[in-house]
This record gives sequence, C-alpha cells and structure tokens, in this order.
Amino acid sequence: MIPRPRLAYRWANSQLRLAGVDSAAREAYYLFCEDDAQPRPVLAEDQQQMDPGDWLRYVGWVIRRCDGEPLQYIKRRANFYSLSFCVNPAVMIPRPETEILVEAVLQHPRLPPGPILDVGTGCGAVAVVLARHMHQRKVVAVDISPDALRVARHNAWRLGVADRIEFLCGDLFSPVSGRRFAAVVSNPPYVASEEMARLPRQVREFEPPVALDGGSGGMQVIERLIASAGEHLVGGALLALEIGYGQARAVQRVCREHLGSDIGLEVRQDLSGIERVITCELAYG
Repeated sequence: MIPRPRLAYRWANSQLRLAGVDSAAREAYYLFCEDDAQPRPVLAEDQQQMDPGDWLRYVGWVIRRCDGEPLQYIKRRANFYSLSFCVNPAVMIPRPETEILVEAVLQHPRLPPGPILDVGTGCGAVAVVLARHMHQRKVVAVDISPDALRVARHNAWRLGVADRIEFLCGDLFSPVSGRRFAAVVSNPPYVASEEMARLPRQVREFEPPVALDGGSGGMQVIERLIASAGEHLVGGALLALEIGYGQARAVQRVCREHLGSDIGLEVRQDLSGIERVITCELAYG
C-alpha cells in the first residue's frame, strides 16, 4: 500500500534512526525535497497518497542511505560556497573545510597577473568558485580522472563559467608542461594509505580512493606536487594547499626545500582548530 506523505516521512525517519544515521529526521525530510531547498508541497498538505513513482524512488533513496551511501551521491548534489554542485561517485564530495582553501586565494592581496591552476579539480568546486569571483582571470583545472573532468565540465556549464575554465586530463602538472601561473591551488589526496581502512564507511566504501589516498604517511602526492610547483609559478605567485591533520610542519619543510627559504608561509585553521590550509608566496625575481 502506498502511504500518504507524512506516514512515508515517519517511516523513513524510523528506518534511518535504526540504521544509526545522524540527523535522521533532517535527512528523511531532505530526501523528500524536490531539489536541494524546496520541500514537496504534498508533505505539508498530506491530502492524498504519494505518487507511486515518487514513493518507489523515496524508498530506494532511504534504503541506499541506510546502507551507508552519502546523501550527496543519492541526491547527486553537494553544496559548496553557497553553490549547488552535481556530484557522483567519480568525484569526492566537496567539504566545508575546502572553502578555507578558496578563501586563501580570494583574499590574497597581491597575486601577480596570470591564470590560476587547480590541480586535482574533482567536481570542479574550487575552479568554479575562483572563476566566478575572479572575473579577470582564466582558470585551468586538471584531474587524473576523465570521469571527474566530465562532472567538473558540467558544473562549470551549469554555473556559467565554462568559457573561462580550461579542463585538462593528467597527473598533477603533466598536462601544463612549460606553462606558468599566478597561483596553484590544490586539495590533493592526503590520507595516509595505512589509514584508509579506518576512514568512516561512507567515505571508505563510496568515495574515489584516488582522491583520498596520499600514499605512505599521506605526504607522497603533496611532496610530488610541491617539488614540481616551482617550475609552474611566476615570481610572487601563490601556492595554496589543503592538508591533513598533523601535516603542517612537514609541508612547510618541503616548501622551503623546494621553493626557497625566502618564501612567505601562512597556515590557516579550520573550525575545529586543525591546521588545514597552507599558503606559500614565492619571492619576486
């Protein structure tokens, strides 16, 4: 029997609670939304049974969430910097902490002329936000995954900046050989390989390992990126990196080793007090 909306919502709430989902009531309601913001009117009116197609879709979504699949993959949407991005399992879900990385670039007072490079763009969240806020600059977005780039291109088109972002497929700087930038920004894989098995299930089993696994100690991709960054930065350029817990000192040391002792380093904390973003300003010369 197909229930009325309120009964369907109560069923979903109870199922999510039994599955141990945090904020079960909120998520049951969110799954009932037409889009990311607007609730279905029938949930408030509750005058008649649900449409059979809506009921089957709702049941399927609730079952998937109870099985641990992230809400963002189920709805194919994730919010970042007040924008709605399309996501799927080919890309990592953008986190609020990465907004600190974006702000580090947007707030930098003295970027030299030139384009900006986003290494490991994923769904394109960082590249799209930078393109929308830095109207006079071109953005180049690189990712090793062709599937991720398809998602990023779609988001750039949806959000009106496809004409100002160049998308390239390859590992780190390989697609931009010989090119230099005013800023290089990256949220690289920084989870230690030995910690991958201990990640929360909804991350470990559903998000792409290539976007998470930073090798032994979590520093291998970061070290490769920093070691090559100097060849692609103009004088006075900015390197901005999101990093993992406890990595700040090691990242600063690697920056000094490869980019010089006269660089300007700054560390930004997230809301939990974790050193989350490092910016490195190169000297002019």
